[in-house]
Amino acid sequence: MQNGNPGRDICSLLLHPSDPLPWECIGSPPFPGNRGVYGAFTIGVDAAGNTYHVGGSQEFTSFGNAQAGNLLRRVSPSGVTEDVAQVVRQVCMSENCMNFNPEGLVIDVTGGRILMTVVASSVDALNQTSTPTTIGVIELSGLPTMFDTLMTFVPFGQAISAVVPAHPDGFRSAASLQLWTGDVRTLPDWSQANPLTCSAATNPTPGQVVTVADSLPDPPVGHGHYYLTASVNGPNRRLGRMYANGAFSARDPSALPICQ
Repeated sequence: MQNGNPGRDICSLLLHPSDPLPWECIGSPPFPGNRGVYGAFTIGVDAAGNTYHVGGSQEFTSFGNAQAGNLLRRVSPSGVTEDVAQVVRQVCMSENCMNFNPEGLVIDVTGGRILMTVVASSVDALNQTSTPTTIGVIELSGLPTMFDTLMTFVPFGQAISAVVPAHPDGFRSAASLQLWTGDVRTLPDWSQANPLTCSAATNPTPGQVVTVADSLPDPPVGHGHYYLTASVNGPNRRLGRMYANGAFSARDPSALPICQ
């Protein structure tokens, strides 16, 4: 309610498309029909403090190519809003449409994912018939994680990017990030690793994307490079986790050379 007027619901007011959805307008279930102008709901908050919600100035948005649906938006702690994905809910070809109804969207704060279950059906508008519904699970990855640094690269882009987690390698924060590389044939002998940079970022913040130039030539046939980040906090350095024999354990950084 707003201004003490019980007949005026803030969720039904026409808001600017870039405005974040108010928390009190959380919808249940997701995509709840004509709930105000947005017809939207808040999903939750990731490990870096960004809020995610689905909605727009209209309930349904045309994406072109006979597709329509809702926008998935992210709002940073400073209030900056950006569209991060299109949630396609309907694809129509001639008289036939395929409808998708996402349900139960949740954020995996530790793994940096948004998960949703989807119920789908095909509708023949001319004959007023519908196929049986099917259920699947969709995963959106790449959000800031809680502990593990996420590294990505674009082929032939000559750069590697890392998304800083909320607690790098379990530290409350990291003073700097190091990036190492080596021949995969030498794994896991970290003494043979070579530094790409000893300070990829200084006092990085959760969710920050750190980019490092990669000047290494393509490896010859039969060889390959690995890349590894090290989180530094004071005199301590950690190399993330490894998965062996069905369990995770911390990598031992003692053999990794001192980064000069």
